Amino acid sequence: MPARRRPPTDEGPTEIYDSGSGRKRRDEPGAPEHAMPRADAESRPLTVISMKTPAELVEERRKRSARLIKPKIRSLGEISGTHTPPQGLGFLAPPRDAAASRTKRARSNTLWALLGLGIAAVVGLSVWLVASR
Repeated sequence: MPARRRPPTDEGPTEIYDSGSGRKRRDEPGAPEHAMPRADAESRPLTVISMKTPAELVEERRKRSARLIKPKIRSLGEISGTHTPPQGLGFLAPPRDAAASRTKRARSNTLWALLGLGIAAVVGLSVWLVASR
């Protein structure tokens, strides 16, 4: 099947833009008005016109203000109930409590001792059962 030929989409011929050449000066005939700015022309501030309706503006402001909400980070201790409130120290850590530290260390040592005794009992019982057969 032969390929169909499409009609050209351009009205005029295609040209390659070269910034160095081909620019017409304002004083030349046929130059567009916006080709080169005049040195004596006064600059005016740009005027911006919004095409949005007032309802769209209100909706955009509402979305923008909704994005500014920042989450508050909380510790897990606040949820579990083990959190102690700050004592006026701000973001500084509270001083070390020696009594709490000793209690925690004693509890940890007791746990490891009981675990070791349990393992020793299981090993001793299994050796006694194997030896008695």
